Amino acid sequence: MCWLFPGKLIKIDTVCPDCGESISVEMLDGDVLSCEPEEAVSHNNGPSNRSWADR
Repeated sequence: MCWLFPGKLIKIDTVCPDCGESISVEMLDGDVLSCEPEEAVSHNNGPSNRSWADR
């Protein structure tokens, strides 16, 4: 998200597709500031070694 909204606080509220539990994540410039529940797991389909500008 950092390449889309640099310097902006991003809050994502969603649900787990497996169990339906609520998930809330706050991020700023690619850093996760908070995640509820703390044991939530995520997956990124994109390569982590490339920036958005390189695509």
